[in-house]
Amino acid sequence: MYTYKFKESNDPQASVVETAEFTSRQRREVSHGPGEWSPVRLAVFRALFVFFSIQIVPWHFDFYRQVFSINWLNPHFKELLDLAIFLPELVDAPVWGGWSFLNWFIYGATSVIVAIVWGAVDKTSTNYNFLEYLLRAAVRYKVGLGLAACGFYLLFQQQMPYPSLSNLHTNYGDLFAWKLYFQTTAINPAYQSFLGFVELLAAAMILFPRFVTLGTGLVLGFLGNVAMVNLFYDVGHHIYVNFLLFASAYLFSQDVPKLWALLAKGTRAVGEKYYPAWKDLRLNTVRQSLRVGTLLFILLIGIKGFLLIGKPFKVPQQAGIPGAYGYYIPTKFVLDGKEIPYSDTDPDRWQDVIFETWSTVSFRINRPIIADISDGDGISTNDLERNYEVAGSNGRHYFHYDIDQAGNQIHLRNKNINHRQEKWDLSYSFPTDSTMVLKGVNEKQQSVYAELLRINKKYFMYEGRRNRIKL
Repeated sequence: MYTYKFKESNDPQASVVETAEFTSRQRREVSHGPGEWSPVRLAVFRALFVFFSIQIVPWHFDFYRQVFSINWLNPHFKELLDLAIFLPELVDAPVWGGWSFLNWFIYGATSVIVAIVWGAVDKTSTNYNFLEYLLRAAVRYKVGLGLAACGFYLLFQQQMPYPSLSNLHTNYGDLFAWKLYFQTTAINPAYQSFLGFVELLAAAMILFPRFVTLGTGLVLGFLGNVAMVNLFYDVGHHIYVNFLLFASAYLFSQDVPKLWALLAKGTRAVGEKYYPAWKDLRLNTVRQSLRVGTLLFILLIGIKGFLLIGKPFKVPQQAGIPGAYGYYIPTKFVLDGKEIPYSDTDPDRWQDVIFETWSTVSFRINRPIIADISDGDGISTNDLERNYEVAGSNGRHYFHYDIDQAGNQIHLRNKNINHRQEKWDLSYSFPTDSTMVLKGVNEKQQSVYAELLRINKKYFMYEGRRNRIKL
């Protein structure tokens, strides 16, 4: 058992007197003076306590639905990520605009009302040091867990897969803002991994109390830019990013007066904080269990992400036709027995064809497309449903195909959920190394015949910029 006595003194250096022998561990765990809070600080804390508790404490049904829907013997990386960044929603808010923060408006109003009632009932407390310690710990672990999960998402290049050949041949104006940002960031995988490393570094510092100030400072600088990207490029994760920013600002705020005194005024700043003495062994066991559980969960996310290196889960996994990868120009196109010359305006004539290394083929046709407005971020074991390559873009028609090796047949189905009724059955052959012939029927049972010439096109992003490029 150990205690601290506090004495009044004119010497600012003499704040406490020890009455027992302490180890360094014990000294760090003892409260360094409860102090008396101002009425404003008490009121603000009550509101913040309720606001953060609503979003951290797992009370929402959707949280448990996610937990029990996961196969914990073989969880998917994205399932663990979604669980780590979960925020409860009382109402379905719009994706964009001011009303996308509708749940925050509700939580904020609830927090103010509860804080007023709390203040009216509790008129004797002069501080909430212990509650503040618990809140800061909960916020630290919520922020640290989320940053670690998102850091692995970027580090292992899962959030923004490398642009497909079809994406490279999509007109700039046919890409949604978020898809444009993802494509331009993904062309430099090392940079994407570096962004993930920064988030992991910030998470590691926030999870350890001694480095919270450095970690939250890094988050405020780094995520400020991310918040602007989410806002102006319509990425769709601005609520969660702003939660991380607000939570980090709360953690950082405790050290602002000390940093101001040290850096601006040049006066002495003591970095003392409240640490409760955990006398109840059961509470201490719960505390240690939560700490270990969080770290093990982060380790599991990292392992599952590591196993996906080189295999982005947003991209189809089934291999395409061997040797078919490339960009083709149809030199001859016959529809229902009628040859159609090259045309930029004909609604049936293929303008170009691209075969990916995986089981996707895309066509550029002058035919209206109802765009897939999803973010392509879902999980599916079915390549037809892996829609990242088609989501957020227009101008090209994407088809998934299954291969019948015996008869050199491919069965195509439109990947766009708004055009899923389009199904083609085609046979393929390679008369020469640079030509391919497709023939069969489309969804209207019209006969299709096309001779394709592969264009050996070079791309700056593949050729690099260190050596001379000959195009």
